[in-house]
Order: sequence, then C-alpha cells, then structure tokens
Amino acid sequence: MAQIEMVTGGRGWRWPGAMVALAGIGAGVALLFWGLWVGQFAAPPGHVLDSRDAAEEAALCLQISQEAQARGGGVFLGSYPDEASRFWSARLRAQSRSIAQDLSRGRVRLNAVVAAVRREGAQDWLPGAMEVCSRRALMYGAHFAAFDRG
Repeated sequence: MAQIEMVTGGRGWRWPGAMVALAGIGAGVALLFWGLWVGQFAAPPGHVLDSRDAAEEAALCLQISQEAQARGGGVFLGSYPDEASRFWSARLRAQSRSIAQDLSRGRVRLNAVVAAVRREGAQDWLPGAMEVCSRRALMYGAHFAAFDRG
C-alpha cells in the first residue's frame, strides 16, 4: 500500500474520474458526428422557386415536369420527365389536403415564375426549372433510372 500512496501522492486513484470524463467527451463527439451525418440527408429549408409549402412545391414541379413531357412530344414511359412527373405526383398526393387546390396554386406559381423569367429576357425557362426541381427531388430521395442507361 505504501507503494501506491507514493505513486499517487496520497490523493488516491485519479483514473476512474479521468475515464468517466474521457468517455463523456467521446460520447459527445460521437453524438456530434451522428447529428452531422443525419443532417446531411435533410432537404435545405424553403421550397423551390419561392413556393409556400411542400404541397405547392410538389404541384409546381409536377406542372414543370408535365410541361417538359408535352414539349418532348408526349409521354414516353421511363423517360426522365415521366419519372419526374411520377415522383412529384406521388409527393403531391402525400403532402396535399386538396390536390385540385394545390394544383391550381402550383399553376399560378408557375405562371408567375415564367413571367418573371421572360421579363428578364430569357425565353427557354424549362430546362432550368426542371433542373431545380430534379435536384430537389434527389434531395428527397428520388432516383431517376433514365440516367442509369448508357
């Protein structure tokens, strides 16, 4: 016992306290990394093209993808605009209380976006709008199989 007192200086063992502190710090760091990892999958705040809520955003992007289908000569099953339309249609059904009302709000928002873009002198607004909606869809977990084909 004399040897232990000599090593610790008579103050007792400090290891248990140090281990508890180290375990607490380790748990805090692990929790921080876990929070950052989970947070990377969250969609950024706000909605695309200044839409007010998730239902209006889904309706707006559905209108955009349907416009892309119409310009592309119609519906081609498995095409990129078709996949986008199916994704946004499912999201609209999940987010909406009144699909007709939200589709109407989406159309009004789309008309406002198109008018603003044309005031700036740009005529072909569709590719940019489709890209914005598609990037948001990817953040929500969409997968476009049309891009897997070579």
